[in-house]
Amino acid sequence: GPVPEHSRPGCVCPDCRATILLDPHPTCPRCTSTVGPHVDLSAGCPRCRTATFRFAGAVRLGPYDGKLRDAVLRMKSAAGEPLAETLGRLWADARGARLRAGDPQVIVPVPLHWRRRWGRGYNQSEAVAVGLAAGLGLPVRAGCLARVRPTPFQ
Repeated sequence: GPVPEHSRPGCVCPDCRATILLDPHPTCPRCTSTVGPHVDLSAGCPRCRTATFRFAGAVRLGPYDGKLRDAVLRMKSAAGEPLAETLGRLWADARGARLRAGDPQVIVPVPLHWRRRWGRGYNQSEAVAVGLAAGLGLPVRAGCLARVRPTPFQ
């Protein structure tokens, strides 16, 4: 018979979708750290207030725990590419207004070191970028950044 929608590659059931897209915590608009409800964020949170960044701000797509953590870890396998693109689309829908507030012109994925990309079969950051860019109507420019050394697994 036909394959149920929720078991197709890249599909996310409604309950998981709601959980993955939920970010119940207030965050710093500068560094995206979780903050308390009464923290003065005019110059960033206490964690980043004195730090210098080479970016104006950030948007957190969700806390790295629960179903979102499971999805991120699943994306890191060779079969995770459809899920990565789907999550990019979901984040474009759920966080599109906040992402567009920064007037983005292009989506640039973080490259993998060639050995890691070879082992994984694809770059999950690029797959997320493809879904995010499609949802936001922006171009993707892979290759604008270069990974010059291998870095530890996150």
